Amino acid sequence: MAELFVPLILTPGFGGIYLREVRGVDEMVVDDTGTRAALTLIDGLLSEDRSFSPEGGAVMPEGRSAAQPARIDVAKIVTADRDRILAHIYMGVYGPKIASTLTCGHCTEQFDLDFSLDDLLSHFPLDPASNDEGVYEDGEARKFRLPTGEDELEAARFAPEEAETMLLDKCLLTGGATGEPDEHVSLQAKMWAVAPILNMEMEAVCPECGQVQQVLFDMQSYLLTRLKQERTRLIQEIHCIASQYHWSQREILDLPRKIRQQYVKLIGGENVPR
Repeated sequence: MAELFVPLILTPGFGGIYLREVRGVDEMVVDDTGTRAALTLIDGLLSEDRSFSPEGGAVMPEGRSAAQPARIDVAKIVTADRDRILAHIYMGVYGPKIASTLTCGHCTEQFDLDFSLDDLLSHFPLDPASNDEGVYEDGEARKFRLPTGEDELEAARFAPEEAETMLLDKCLLTGGATGEPDEHVSLQAKMWAVAPILNMEMEAVCPECGQVQQVLFDMQSYLLTRLKQERTRLIQEIHCIASQYHWSQREILDLPRKIRQQYVKLIGGENVPR
């Protein structure tokens, strides 16, 4: 994946970020599928020689204004924007196709479910309509902002049944924290309309029995799980290259992922699983 610009449609104050290519050092830090792991991955991929303007342009350090931050705090990126970043990382590494094998809950037969991330992103575009501070209205005289990774990390300290309420109350800017379930449902619905996250139920039809079933797709979990599952392969690739060229582990981990895999292919690492 060459250096990639990903727009931040919903995150106030930043037009976008530039990401460098994924390297082994990035893959190595993925230990789970939680928010902190996602933020660590994105933070490591931020291009070092770019700053970020509200208009989405990039300037070199010598042209940076004093008021313009040199590096975004990834924990402050709106969750829906972060999902799009992770989708672009996935496409840069694996391509746009999502492929899974499911077991039918009715007839227990296995079947494949494939779809394109490009199509998914087109189907769930983000709505940038807000003021400059990222404040929205829900049609009931209430104002709110969108949740961020920082909010998720704070909510994770609470029990699951309390975390969602705490997060919604934190994002509600006017009207107070009601704690009423119906009002939280309406606020969630408005947030989804403005900023759908890529964590959703999708319909899948079993080709054997025709049964329709719900399948959960979570962009963050899908990407991080795949990277985590490839840890053994990464270690084998390091061993293959080190055995041939006697490079250090750090030198190999600093190679872009695709270059590293090309070296393995040239060496003839037929024992490294593809």
